[in-house]
Amino acid sequence: IQAHPEPRFTKDGVLSIQASWFGAFEQGKAPVSVEVLYLPEGMSKPFYTSDQVPDGATLAIESINLDDDSGHMVGSFSAKLCHVAKLYEEPDMDDCKAIDGTFETQLQIR
Repeated sequence: IQAHPEPRFTKDGVLSIQASWFGAFEQGKAPVSVEVLYLPEGMSKPFYTSDQVPDGATLAIESINLDDDSGHMVGSFSAKLCHVAKLYEEPDMDDCKAIDGTFETQLQIR
């Protein structure tokens, strides 16, 4: 799931939530991993991530409806995001932000 500050694609202020499940998704089944990435200035620095941060991120899906090529999802998340000099490098545990939020979004299934 990607969130942008306006209802259109932007390169700045992007929040990305990625979740993985073991096997097929089932309602009520918790993801095995959740990563939140915040790109306040797009692909320019700074970058903040929950990757490699202990207890970094959680995701709760309240409802999800999936069709052949589209869907709808409602949920919430919380994360501890820490600064990284480059994407996928070790985070600076002394430069972190706690965030949480809710979302309601249409899904495009590929």
